[in-house]
Amino acid sequence: MPEACSTPDGFIRIRYDEKDGEVVHFDPARLTPRFVELPEGTPVDVCGYPVKNQRGPFWEIVKSDPEEQVYLVNKAGATDNSQEMWMDFKKVRQRPGDYSKVDHPEYFTSGEPSSKHPDYHLSAPYRRRMFAKKRREAQIASGSKPPRKRDDEEGYHNHPATKYNKQWAKDNAEHNKEVRANYEPYCCFCGRACNVSKCNCGGKGTGKVQLAHLVRRSLRLAITDALGGDLTDKNCRLLTGFPANEVVQILKAAIPDDVNIEDLLEKKCEQRGFKYPACVIHKDHIKAVSQWLHELDQEPGWNPDKTPNDALRLINRIENLQYLIWWANLKKGADYTDAIRKDLAEYEKCFYSAAQLKKSDVLRRKYLSFSTVLVKVKAWAAARGGARGAWRPIGVPSRSHSGAEVRKLMAL
Repeated sequence: MPEACSTPDGFIRIRYDEKDGEVVHFDPARLTPRFVELPEGTPVDVCGYPVKNQRGPFWEIVKSDPEEQVYLVNKAGATDNSQEMWMDFKKVRQRPGDYSKVDHPEYFTSGEPSSKHPDYHLSAPYRRRMFAKKRREAQIASGSKPPRKRDDEEGYHNHPATKYNKQWAKDNAEHNKEVRANYEPYCCFCGRACNVSKCNCGGKGTGKVQLAHLVRRSLRLAITDALGGDLTDKNCRLLTGFPANEVVQILKAAIPDDVNIEDLLEKKCEQRGFKYPACVIHKDHIKAVSQWLHELDQEPGWNPDKTPNDALRLINRIENLQYLIWWANLKKGADYTDAIRKDLAEYEKCFYSAAQLKKSDVLRRKYLSFSTVLVKVKAWAAARGGARGAWRPIGVPSRSHSGAEVRKLMAL
């Protein structure tokens, strides 16, 4: 679905293939199930005959009857028709195809179908992910799961699961304290002694903490001092257009190879406005947040479904982000000069095709592929030039990121 589409509560989105991919909001109560003729041998689940833990034989389609809208099903691999029965199509659900985990390991992750599986949309992992909110609401309604603390604080504290977790934490306090004292975080991609989410090496799942800090800063400048939403991979894509680990790689690509940006990201020093020593490299908005606030009618924040709203997404698009030395970022200010506007327009060509740049609605633009963006950003950084061991960010004097300034930071 298009990133700019915000669905009202209680509605679903439908794409019309015959209308150039137009997407509309639709009330699910107005939808009716439709009979689909399934070929013989299609694996299915039959209502009333559950297969627990995959120990029993599955069902498969023997024949489809479009006129009566029923299926003739039988146990998979059956040698006779003793267990054949006609079932209404509403009682039958298609299963993923039976692909071998040995012959097709790319279709599976930890034994379950992955997003590369041809029938992933029919699998249990897909259904769990797509209907997680409804499942949680059903669990809360049945009493098997405690309500959210913000919704019902008394019910949360009085729930048996909450009491059990508190008692377990109390009984194992010494063990937990020992584990925390001896725990050594480790990034499996680069070997640094830090959590994967906090690492900036660009491996899968990294960069989320950096992106969270950037979002908090945007919200704080917009007088909304809270993260407010869940920084999932989906929200990372909504915010910047790319997953968090790819955002880190793109920001690094905008800096020449002779600058050791990975080591600079590990350096810290005392800075104005920070209580504790902070990283010497800041994540900067090329077009300042205050400029966006003058132009946007909406206040940056989070939607009720914990996704970023359009204003917050516009501010944090990947083409509006760059790495800056901390004191240059403080001196840059919030001016949006013609020089910054011109350089930013040139930088945007690294992310969009010419046809996409013509679209006035930025949120409806489609990015180039990640590999293409990396190549174009590296070429852009090389074309901007600069002395050896330095780089030229947008909106600050070239001397602010000279080789001498970089060497000072490396000596910390």
